[in-house]
Parts: sequence; structure tokens; C-alpha cells
Amino acid sequence: MTSPDSAASVADALQSALDQGRFPTQYAPMARHLASHLRKPVHTVITGLDGSGKSTLLNMFLGDAIVSHSGPVPVIEIAQGAANTVTFEGSDGTQTRLDGLLSEHDMPAGTTRIRQELASPELSQQSFAEVRIDVDAPKAALSWISQNANIVLWCTEGFNEDEQQFWKSLPDGLKDHGFLVLTKTDRHLADGTLEEIKSTLEPIVSEEFLGLLTVAAPQGLMPQPKTDSALWASSGGKALVEAVSGLIEKGRAEDLDQAQMLIESFAPDIADEKPDTPADDRQSNPGVVVPMTKKVTSTARGDKTLVSAVAIIDEGAEALVSAASRDSMDVDKTITICADTMTRLVDHFATSKTDDHRVQKAREDAHDGQEMILLFQLEKNEDAATDAVTVLLQLKTEFLENSFYLQAS
Repeated sequence: MTSPDSAASVADALQSALDQGRFPTQYAPMARHLASHLRKPVHTVITGLDGSGKSTLLNMFLGDAIVSHSGPVPVIEIAQGAANTVTFEGSDGTQTRLDGLLSEHDMPAGTTRIRQELASPELSQQSFAEVRIDVDAPKAALSWISQNANIVLWCTEGFNEDEQQFWKSLPDGLKDHGFLVLTKTDRHLADGTLEEIKSTLEPIVSEEFLGLLTVAAPQGLMPQPKTDSALWASSGGKALVEAVSGLIEKGRAEDLDQAQMLIESFAPDIADEKPDTPADDRQSNPGVVVPMTKKVTSTARGDKTLVSAVAIIDEGAEALVSAASRDSMDVDKTITICADTMTRLVDHFATSKTDDHRVQKAREDAHDGQEMILLFQLEKNEDAATDAVTVLLQLKTEFLENSFYLQAS
């Protein structure tokens, strides 16, 4: 488990190095992002249509019946505070702050947002929000989710066409951290429709979500300290909490690993001790694997932006093959070729004017790949070189597939 203290100490070390101007220009934005990210709790948003079980799941995560029902309130935020206090905000911006818990107070008329602060150390690492999707006016809620969520749990009893359209409007990067939560599945079990619903949702989930999770009997989703452990597990509550916790831990570990690499590369004297981060789980490679022995020419048609991106990767692959034939694949040269290819990709997408969501996703992935290869340049070992090549190959596969989808559509 990643320690909050280790995350804070690494964030402090990054900020100190930034203040001293220790990072080269191309690495400073990454360092600023990591320093900010490591200090903030991961914001998990539980959302869905009315009656989808949002409040029940929120209380389960909190370990207490904090939210009895959300009613018409668009947003309920749960965050760490020095004491238990609840703030009701009206449509005119006025705020009413009271001591205690939300469940202990009557909600003022016209409340549009509620913020519950709890004196809970766990909330320093993970905060929550329940966001109500109004099927007749979803835009404000979806915009709030896009701007504030790190992880999204979309609660549903069937994920109808309206819900599918709402979800598609969210950023692709956020969807990569989203779970579809099929709630009240005990009802579907009773009428024999659960497997049919799951089968129908499977292709949607594979394209649009990180995974599908099912939760059943409400009594099994009681706040964790008060429920029977076997019932909690059989209801799906335990699997849901573990899936979210695992995603958070993985993200924290990756952030710490990247931050520590930056510090060791450019400011090794600043940090007095290394954080307790999980060991790198990549398999050791006996040598750098060259993925192609000849250029693979793309035959894809469709959107020219993606086809041209594939051509850029092919040119990079050609350079890799040439480098391997002359120097038996020099590690530094391999990573440099991959970095140069990725820079060309980012520049290429920057000039694209299309608003197709697949091209936008490709643009985001190219930026993410560029950041990854910047880190591989710091590692300068065979694993890093192999991983850099793998990033390019994965992008090529994605671009090829999406260029065909664009043609078909």
C-alpha cells in the first residue's frame, strides 16, 4: 500500500526541485503535474440516473449512513475536514454551514450542492461525490464530472440508450478510469434476466469502460463496518471496493515511480530517502527486441490524420531496423528514435482540425506516449528501450483499427 507520507514527501521534493529550476524545460510540466497530483486525494464520482443506487454505494464506501437520499440535489461532495460539518449551497450561491452529518439535518429548500466534510484520515487519499444525472438536462452534471472526476462509477440497472449517449460525451481519458456498476442485480437474478443483460452490455463495456461490476442485495451493501463480511462479498460490494482501491493504488504507484525517476535524474540530492513504492513488475529482457525486420506498409484507408500517423510510425520502425542492422540495437539510439517518432506524432496531431472522437483519443494517447518515452530516456536500459518500441507498436495498432472504423462510419 502506498503511504500518504511517502507521496507527500516526494511531492515536496518535486516542488523543491521545481523552485530551484532543476528540471529541463521538457520535464518541468510533468514534474508540476506530478507534484500537484500526489498532494490531492483521488476523486471518485458515483453517478447515474435517479434511483440507480448511488447513495447506497456512497454510504458503503464511507462506512456510515451519511447520505440518506440525495433527492433533487445535483452534487453531494464528501471530503476531509478538521471536523464533521455540512454545507448547503443554494441556487443563488448562499451557503449554510452546520456541524455534524448530512443525515442529521433537514435539507434547506432550493439546495443545489452539498459538501460534507468528515474528520476521517482515509479521505486524505480518496474523496467522493455523488452526481445526479437529470435525463432531461444532463449537460451541467456531465460537465462537472468531466472537470472534477478521477474515477467514475456509473450506476445503472440496464444502461439504456440515454445513458449510453451521456457516457459517450465524457472525455476518453476519464472513461479509461470508469466502471459500469450494474446495481440491484438480485432483481435480475429473480426474474432470470441477469445473464442476458450482462451479455448485452459486454461489447459496450469492452469499448467504453474499464470493467463491469455487479452489486445486489442492499443489505449486503450496508456501510462496511456494520455488514456481514460474507454477505458483503456475495453482494458484489467487496469486489467493487477492491477494484476501485486497486485502481487508485496502481495510479499512485505509477505517479511515485515517475516522480522518483525525475528526482533521481535531475535532483538526487534533494530527497533524503526514497518512497516505499512497489517494485517494477516488468519482466527483465535478455536483450532489446526489434519488433520488425522490414517495414510494414499500412494499407489502411479512412481518416487521413490516422493514416498519416501510421506512416510516421512506419518511418520510425524503418529507422529502428537500420539502427539494429548497424549497431545490434544500441539502447540509447533505440529510445532516441522512438522519442523523435513520438514528437513527430504529437506535432502531426496538433495540426489536425478534425473533431472526430477517435482522432481526439489518438491525440491524447500520443501525448501520453510522449511522456512515457521521456521517462524511458531517463532509465536508459534495455527494458526501457523495449517498452518504448512497444508504445509505438500499440499506437500503430490503435491508429490502424480506428482509421478503418472512420472509413466504415
